[in-house]
Amino acid sequence: MTQLEGDQVDQLLEAVAARLPATWPQWGGGWPYEIEAALIDAVLSIRNRYGKSPTSGVRGSVTRYRNKRAMPADDLEHLERQDPVALASVLGIPFDPGERPCPGDWSGALTGGA
Repeated sequence: MTQLEGDQVDQLLEAVAARLPATWPQWGGGWPYEIEAALIDAVLSIRNRYGKSPTSGVRGSVTRYRNKRAMPADDLEHLERQDPVALASVLGIPFDPGERPCPGDWSGALTGGA
């Protein structure tokens, strides 16, 4: 790996400062106060398409879950109590009960496609 010398570091810092905004706008995405939705989003986002609309990809899965939940999705114990097959169906992902390591642990199902 090539190391930068003092003047090169200064040039790099100037170039970065010239190209990046001084302040960043606040990101309006995510699922504030909806930990269930945030967890589903995070897990399904691994190696999957996020979705160009609220009905496709990961966004579609989260939207379907939130619609079925019909209240803020902010209770991990509620999510934990869900039937794995029913949850996979709502999320629109394949579910293979043979991949379940133990009863009540459906986390492996969430790594399927969305």
